[in-house]
Amino acid sequence: MMTSTNIPHECQALKARLTPKCKLCGSSKSANYAIKNPQDKWQIDTLLELATKEVEEDYIKILREGQMEHYRERAYCYELYHQMRCLWPEYGHSKLLINGELDKLGHALYQKTRISGAKPDFLVHRPGKKFFNHTIVEVKTLKSSSEDWCCDLDTLDGFIQVANYCSAIFLLVGENEQKKNMLNRLAEALKKYPKHQKEERTKKIEKLKKDNPEKVNPESDVPEPVHPESWCREIQIWHHAKAKEPAKKIANLGELLKRIGSSWST
Repeated sequence: MMTSTNIPHECQALKARLTPKCKLCGSSKSANYAIKNPQDKWQIDTLLELATKEVEEDYIKILREGQMEHYRERAYCYELYHQMRCLWPEYGHSKLLINGELDKLGHALYQKTRISGAKPDFLVHRPGKKFFNHTIVEVKTLKSSSEDWCCDLDTLDGFIQVANYCSAIFLLVGENEQKKNMLNRLAEALKKYPKHQKEERTKKIEKLKKDNPEKVNPESDVPEPVHPESWCREIQIWHHAKAKEPAKKIANLGELLKRIGSSWST
């Protein structure tokens, strides 16, 4: 039985919360996942599988005149949102809503945190109720850069650790890519991501200094990055390969971190 002294390090934000158990890792957690009911085991998985199966090819690849088809993340997300909303009465949760691209700009609770300004593709929550934060979903196509993939994973972990979301899904969209290749590519990108995090923080600090030369200690306005090694292991990685087929979970972040071990780039 898990106690407050042996909760996995990847769930540090959950240490102080005692009941019920966290859906992610089995550690103790506040009532936000349970929607104030420990017996409520609703998950987004079935909804996501059914909704992705209804997305047609025209919303995955967009045809340009005289050119080949191109993946378009926004077009895909808008259609996926439509399909999830259509299925929500039957497969959703009566106490939750699904919102698209809802940012945290100006949110008093999250200013000067790592999720300030973040704009996730989907949030499943109850707006205005911090104990009803359920699932965050980020979407990327296989044509996106590996660095962008890591940035989305960073956002997912931020919403778990800072905003107490209970489930996080990273959805990759695109065909002709083997599971092994996708996961290897992501693992290699994660190795280099800490260096990118440091560089980005330095850029933000320099911009603050330039825009506000009289500001004292601008570093305090830019939070320290969280190393991927400390991210929540239970962030789910999904893949939607083809139109009219359901997306499927292919791994979780913990499996990728095991591959990396201690071989992080500096």
